[in-house]
Amino acid sequence: MLFIGIASATPRGRVAELGSLGYKQQHMKNSEVEFRKWFVDSLDDLRTNGDAGFIFLLVAFPLLERFLRRRSQCPEGQNLNDSFFRNLSALFGEIAGREKDFWSCYRNGLLHHVTFPRAKLAKKGVWRTLPEAAISGHDSRPVYFLAASKQFYVNPTSFFDAVTSAILADFATYESSGTANYNLPSVLDPLGAVPQIVPTINFNLPKTGSSTP
Repeated sequence: MLFIGIASATPRGRVAELGSLGYKQQHMKNSEVEFRKWFVDSLDDLRTNGDAGFIFLLVAFPLLERFLRRRSQCPEGQNLNDSFFRNLSALFGEIAGREKDFWSCYRNGLLHHVTFPRAKLAKKGVWRTLPEAAISGHDSRPVYFLAASKQFYVNPTSFFDAVTSAILADFATYESSGTANYNLPSVLDPLGAVPQIVPTINFNLPKTGSSTP
């Protein structure tokens, strides 16, 4: 009845626009629910496991990169721009002025080699020494730098919480496809929710609950 009421008082083109807006709002709501389920709630049981620190960071950095690339208008496939690193230090002020070294130590080191690099290739045959990097839960700060010893420290769960909180506070930015059209995946499992089994997740599938078979 609500849709009929809108149609009777609104030009046909405007009705289509409102319908599209409603779909986008519902899609965003579903995507945010999925984000929480996949990347936040699913890790809750690991919070008290002292051996799970790397897991939190291996999840946090891809999420952070997607978010900051969109916030900084830095498309996938292009080198990170100055706006990206400004937004990074806006989130984590303790690394201001050392954003690129931090990114090399943690994002590049962990996602490429699952460890912390000691140096970065500056140009062919020339390596530049990086600060030491570590993870530790003994300090509640997400990340900090000890200038005297030239060491980065990251608290994995605090860092993860800072990243996911920033994303959830501006989920529209995280969700946007970007110029490279990296849309978020959807869930469709014809069997419905099955405990302890990963559902079918892919691109361009109807959302759970859709009438489409």
